[in-house]
Amino acid sequence: MKKRILKWVIGILLTPIILFFISATLLYLPPIQDFAVRKATAYLSETTGMKVHVGRLRLTFLFDIDLQDVQIKDGQDDSLLDVEHLNVDLSFASLLHGEIDVEGIELTRAAINTKSMIAGVEIKGSIGRFFINSHGIEIPQEMVTVNTALLSDADVAIALTDSTTEDTTASSPVNWKIALGQVDLARTRVRFSMPGDSMTVSGGILAATLRNGLIDLGQALYTVETFDLQADSLFYDLPYEKTAEGLDVNHIALGDIGLGIDSITFDGNTLGLSLALRETHMKEKSGLEIRSLTGHFNMDSTSLHVPGLVLRTPDSYIRTQADMDLASVAEQPQGKMSARLMGELGKQDVLLFAGGLPPAFVKAYPNSPIILRLSADGNLDTLNLTTAEARLAGAFELKADGKMFRLTDSVRRSGHVNLALRTRNLDFARALAGEEALEDIALPPMRLDGNVGLDGQKYTADLRLREGKGSVQVKGGFDAARMAYQAKLAIKDLQLRHFLPKDSLYGLSLTASAKGVGTDFFSRHTRMQADMTLESLQYGQLHLSDIKLDAGLQKGNGHVALDSHNPLLDMRSRIDALLSRHNTDLTFSMDMRSIDLYALRLTDKPFKAGMCLHMDGSTNLKNAHTVHGTISDISLMMLDSVFRPKDLAMNVLALPDTTYADISAGDFKLHLDGRDGYETLMQKGEEFMAVADQQMQRRHLNQDSLKIFLPRMTLNMESGKNNPVANYLTAMGYSLNELKLNLNADPEIGLNGGGHIYTMNAGGILLDTIQMHIFQDTTGVKMDGRVRNGPKNKQFVFESRLNAYLHSTGAGINLIYLDDKRKKGVDLGLRADVQDNGIKVVFSQIHPIIAYRKFDINEDNYIFLGNDRRVEADVNMLADDGTGARVYSTPNPEALQDLSVNLNHVNLKELTAVIPYAPRISGLMQTDAHLIQTEENLSVVADVSVENMAYEEAPLGNIGLGLVYLPNNDGTHFVDARISHNETEVLTLSGAYKDNGKSGTIEADLDLAEFPLSLANGFVPAQMAALGGMADGCMKVSGPTDRPVVEGWLATKAMKITSSEYSLNLRLEDDTIKVRQSHLNLDKLNVYSTGKNPLVFDGTVDFANFDNILLDLKMNASNFELINAKRTQQASAYGKVYVDVNARMAGNLNNININGRLGVLGSTDVTYVLKDTPLSSEDRLSGLVTFVDFSDTTTVATQEEVQPMNMNVMMQISIDQGTQVHCLLSADRSKYVDLEGGGELTMNYTPQGELTLTGRYTVLNGEMKYSLPVIPLKTFTIASGSYVDFNGPILNPTLNISASERMRATVTENDTPRTVSFEVGLSITRTLENMGLEFTIAAPEDMTVQNQLAAMSIEERGKVAVTMLATGMYLLGDNESGGFSTTNALNALLQSEITNIAGKALETIDLSLGVDQETTAEGTERTDYSFRFAKRFWGNRVSIIVGGKVSTGENVENTGQSLIDNVSLEYRLDKSATRYVTLFYDKSYESLLEGEITEMGAGLVLRRKMTRLGELFIFKNRKKNEPQHEKEKK
Repeated sequence: MKKRILKWVIGILLTPIILFFISATLLYLPPIQDFAVRKATAYLSETTGMKVHVGRLRLTFLFDIDLQDVQIKDGQDDSLLDVEHLNVDLSFASLLHGEIDVEGIELTRAAINTKSMIAGVEIKGSIGRFFINSHGIEIPQEMVTVNTALLSDADVAIALTDSTTEDTTASSPVNWKIALGQVDLARTRVRFSMPGDSMTVSGGILAATLRNGLIDLGQALYTVETFDLQADSLFYDLPYEKTAEGLDVNHIALGDIGLGIDSITFDGNTLGLSLALRETHMKEKSGLEIRSLTGHFNMDSTSLHVPGLVLRTPDSYIRTQADMDLASVAEQPQGKMSARLMGELGKQDVLLFAGGLPPAFVKAYPNSPIILRLSADGNLDTLNLTTAEARLAGAFELKADGKMFRLTDSVRRSGHVNLALRTRNLDFARALAGEEALEDIALPPMRLDGNVGLDGQKYTADLRLREGKGSVQVKGGFDAARMAYQAKLAIKDLQLRHFLPKDSLYGLSLTASAKGVGTDFFSRHTRMQADMTLESLQYGQLHLSDIKLDAGLQKGNGHVALDSHNPLLDMRSRIDALLSRHNTDLTFSMDMRSIDLYALRLTDKPFKAGMCLHMDGSTNLKNAHTVHGTISDISLMMLDSVFRPKDLAMNVLALPDTTYADISAGDFKLHLDGRDGYETLMQKGEEFMAVADQQMQRRHLNQDSLKIFLPRMTLNMESGKNNPVANYLTAMGYSLNELKLNLNADPEIGLNGGGHIYTMNAGGILLDTIQMHIFQDTTGVKMDGRVRNGPKNKQFVFESRLNAYLHSTGAGINLIYLDDKRKKGVDLGLRADVQDNGIKVVFSQIHPIIAYRKFDINEDNYIFLGNDRRVEADVNMLADDGTGARVYSTPNPEALQDLSVNLNHVNLKELTAVIPYAPRISGLMQTDAHLIQTEENLSVVADVSVENMAYEEAPLGNIGLGLVYLPNNDGTHFVDARISHNETEVLTLSGAYKDNGKSGTIEADLDLAEFPLSLANGFVPAQMAALGGMADGCMKVSGPTDRPVVEGWLATKAMKITSSEYSLNLRLEDDTIKVRQSHLNLDKLNVYSTGKNPLVFDGTVDFANFDNILLDLKMNASNFELINAKRTQQASAYGKVYVDVNARMAGNLNNININGRLGVLGSTDVTYVLKDTPLSSEDRLSGLVTFVDFSDTTTVATQEEVQPMNMNVMMQISIDQGTQVHCLLSADRSKYVDLEGGGELTMNYTPQGELTLTGRYTVLNGEMKYSLPVIPLKTFTIASGSYVDFNGPILNPTLNISASERMRATVTENDTPRTVSFEVGLSITRTLENMGLEFTIAAPEDMTVQNQLAAMSIEERGKVAVTMLATGMYLLGDNESGGFSTTNALNALLQSEITNIAGKALETIDLSLGVDQETTAEGTERTDYSFRFAKRFWGNRVSIIVGGKVSTGENVENTGQSLIDNVSLEYRLDKSATRYVTLFYDKSYESLLEGEITEMGAGLVLRRKMTRLGELFIFKNRKKNEPQHEKEKK
């Protein structure tokens, strides 16, 4: 029994074990495993609604689970999970103890796609291998131990979606701990994106290792001993943000990433984080490279501690240190914080962080680093900024310090920051605006000091900028709570030329202030008051001052007033406005007395204007605007012309459906009427142009579709000569008599209109009639025009007609030219047909006329211009005399264009004759040219010859030109050219140019062989100068095109420069000029005139840099005979001119400096013939001098103003006292001015074009023979000692000139007539612009008459002098003692006529005759015939004057003594006019008591400048005072 019971007990005990072993054994059987998989997958599929598939499951001993081909799909049959192989190794012993010990998990080649299974997150990707080895999971202890883990060859994308579900499930505390031994990642890519791809982060991890980590979920504590990362890329991208140059923080791309971190600890409860950065390096796509970032970081809930964080890049070094109690930045600040920063920010890093900088700035920025210093302490309640410093060596230094209080309290916060900025060289900063934008602006050294402050919502600033002696001070404040502001600006003696060196702006002083409340100008609560006073501004030689600006706004009423009273701008103006959001009314008034547009550099010619303007306007600031106004009292002043146009009235209305404008002034009228708003009109105009462009590209014009976009509007304009527009055009060199224009645009009828211009002067080109008419119908647009000059045109008489049309598939044009004899010079028609692949142009006339010749042309002629740049042609024109032209193409599949051009026997004179205003060229031309154009290159071969060529009637001979241009595929361009003269080759050019992208290189040779310099004469203005001689030479040019190197030589042969008009005859000594390394060397190049002494040029021209050609030339001459020529018919100057020259020219072409001395020697005796000047012309009353007919502006010819050169000239001009200048005022020499004098002058010419002259010219002897409108021909003697003082402007010297003529007239005293000698003339004083003119009269030999004249006023003496000059009689206002009688009047007329006749008969002799008739006390008649003879001999060294009289009547005796009563002989001893010998005999009537007095004698006249008395003695040994170089010459 016991045994049975024992068996049952053993059986009961063994049964579970046996069953367990049986079950376990069954589990290892594949059929059982497959059965279990089917059941499990079916169950999972049914319960989850997904398709679960396990291809194979095997359980190996002991409890190693192996799964293969595991797939999970959703209801749409989309794969959610696909695992090729999964192996889980469980510990059997641990299971027996109630523990799960996962010794290993290995997953191979898996794909996952969560789709929407996880709320708000979608995970998609693949895993190559995942392996984990663990000691297991201790469930009671809630402990997971991971020994090793590996994830490799993974590519995972994590995307956050817009849909998230709030998790309301109550969760129990999680106290699990996870111990990590080592976790590795290899070859893994991760992509993270925000909803809508608004932000993406992606990267590729090469290798990452985490060692000895612990995750305590219960304590929220995370620790890692070490973490190392190597990654090939990390991208941070905001796709919807624009890209930027440099470091783009919205699109970061990192590469070559290395990271090493030790001792990482994160406490989730206290938010504490501590770590040690051991290694950091990475590179960003912008070029930024972090070579090292190391340091420690510690933070908890109360404090932050960064003992030292060091950042290094290849160019920069930054070290930071910070200690901060987090409570110091709380709303109620407590605790302290401290921050320090120091380092150097290198150039490359600065440029990368800035980004998008111009290349010129990148190049100019200094290579020095920016030194940074920062130190701050305290908290947000009291923050002390001890130091903030940024310094760039040689450029700037910025320092700041300050204190801030209660920063978290927007009401009670306060503080200040002190600033100190010193700048030195900031030229590189100009490049921020581009290479050329600020090239004329300089940034001189400056100093900025001041402070900015904060008090609640009030902000203040007090800054002072100093530059040199100038200063700018700004002081202001802004109250954000009230939106109130106030500011003051004071500028004192700021030298603007230091900032704008190329302008003529100098010192500036002004004050300005503004204050107000509110920034919404339409609010009635906004107030504003501002003013500005310009105290001083120096602009060139003009001084601006007294300019005031005043502006104000209160309760919607605003005003702006500007007053200016200075030479540049003299005006008063004011704008008043009533501001409202619904409608704003404006009134603008201006009284501009004068504005100098030329001085303001707004015009290139002298131009002043003045006007009064009044405008009223209204606008709703949207689509309704009106303007009404007038411009009156207009004055336009140019040179010597003043225009006073009629008043201008203007009315403009712009509404949503109407645009209207009417402007009128004198005979100018402009009327615009649009049936749409102006915005609609502009929009339709743009649409019309866009559609027309599209149709042109499609090679088909649709008239109806184009007309739809035409705006509905009409434009009418009329203009005559009396209006501001015409007057302004006249000032600019253009004028017209009449202009009319009428245009009408309508979507239904198209574009129609026309107009004409009568009598137009376009810059010196006179055109009588210009007509144009355009109209549109269903077939297209037609236009006809005509230009005609009538028989009275002084330039060209011709008529040109133009007819053109434009239709849907092409266009046509016909041109006719008629000359002054109505002979047809051109009759030519062309037609262009638009085809699918291009445009075909044909000559529509079979017998066109070109240059007066009728040509036969082939009927199948054409020129085809293909859309693909292909050109084909076949045109053959031939005239009866052999003149012909042929253009044809040759089939060439490898070329787009293969054209040949042949011209035969073309008469250039007739060809240029049908081109009005073209240069007149004559000769017979032959041309053969061949052109080949491929996709890449163009090659040209041409041969041109002209027989008997002449340019503007200057013969050039037989000219030939040969040209070969051949490009190569490697970018090289070969050129070979030659020029021949009279069948002799005189110039050859051969070379090659290679394009290297941004620049190129050149290799060229230029050879000259007997090159005739006379070829240039045709291009030199007539009668100015002529070149002669030959030139040989050889030049080689090589190197880059921006700075080529020139080597070679140039030899001159018999080179000369002649001018028949100015009697110049200069010749260059045959010499060879060498060029070495782009330096042209002038080694004492001698230039001769007719004398033996040369003008020597010595120096160099450096053109190594074509942008900065440098000159350094010296010019020296001693006693150089500039002119030595006799009088000729065409000469304007002749005689002899001798000069000394010592000058130097240096600088570049943009800034030439000329300094030196020019001496005009006393041996100079030159005659200059004034032509076409007011003094030399008999009749200039019709247009040139005084009177201007403002009703006719077409006759006003305007000479082009010469632009000032950027040149700085200072020349000392010394004119010897003996220098003689004769100015002939008439061709017959009857009128002239003779001057003998000298002086010391200084001439200055500035780069701004200002020419000044200082010094004095003194006249020793002078004579002028001239007639005034009411005064007959008289000879005036200019008094010795008269002078002209130059004090700056050359056209406004100070004058002190006296000139007189000796005249004899009868004076009756006590009924006793007698003859008295008078000195009658004029005196000129003051400046040329404010000249004082006084007529003078004196009787030095008759004290009675002299006392009588002295008792008169200046005005009375002037009247007596003019009367005597005009009539030859001494007439007083009351007719007393004047001796007036009819006989005397007739005698005066007879005397004038006899003198005129004698003057014409004896042109080289100064002879005047007089007739004087009187009645003696005895009642007898007596007539005196007086004469005066003057003549100079031997180069004006001998001068003789003989005067006397012959009397007739009763009891009259004529003896030798009475016949000649005045003889003077003068002999000049030297050429310098300093020593004279004079002999004289004079018999004159002194007074009633003394009677006649006879004087005779001889004298020696000496003229010397002296600084001491000893210099008067002329017999001193001169050798002692001679300069050393004069002794050497001897």
